[in-house]
Amino acid sequence: MSSSDHINSQQLRMFIPAGELNDASQYIPHAFEHESGESTKDLQARKLEESKSPWADEHGQQLHGGGIWNSLSTGAQIQKPIRLVSRPDLKEQEDEGIIRIRKGANPQALVRDGLHRIAAAADVDPKMEVPVQWERNIHWEHDRLGRPDDPPPPSPPPPDLLEGGLLWSKADLRGGAYKVQQESDTKLWHPHYYDHYTDDWVKKGQGMSEGETRKFIAERKDDFHTDERGNIEG
Repeated sequence: MSSSDHINSQQLRMFIPAGELNDASQYIPHAFEHESGESTKDLQARKLEESKSPWADEHGQQLHGGGIWNSLSTGAQIQKPIRLVSRPDLKEQEDEGIIRIRKGANPQALVRDGLHRIAAAADVDPKMEVPVQWERNIHWEHDRLGRPDDPPPPSPPPPDLLEGGLLWSKADLRGGAYKVQQESDTKLWHPHYYDHYTDDWVKKGQGMSEGETRKFIAERKDDFHTDERGNIEG
């Protein structure tokens, strides 16, 4: 469970002023954002400079972060939320050995992405309300794969043994194999046994509802193939 789940929802704000987000002592940039030997102050200056570049170069190639400052300076608002990781989630990942927070630092959150938008908005109007989205993980791959200390995901539910309207028994049963099949018109289920004299399948019984059919099969579980977890296979 995410540590953020334990935080009162009112504490995880949905909008934060740009100037506050640009305070790197409270909202620390993700480490991967830094170029070699680059300080946080230099990183923010570079992001601002890149945000002031044109949207594309003379060849039509989009420039990373380009066009953002110009758009905001003409009245546009940030629409795509800045993704943040809260302090409790940072602490949880530090305890798991995934990250190391600098000694003495006590940030409100880590900025997982959006530094160009933050730098541009803070320069245009520090009071501009910026939408934010709270994430559990600092690393993108952990969103998809989970973290090393996460419990394994639950096993998927077994497939519905009645899906498809037909279930075969084992072939080596005494008396031969049989099938449990749903009639397309009545939607009732019947066991069918092979008659060697007529060379045809013979329907038995008055017909069963889905619940009765499941009970019928459960009482004869040994007649059917099962997977490694003991679930009857269709």
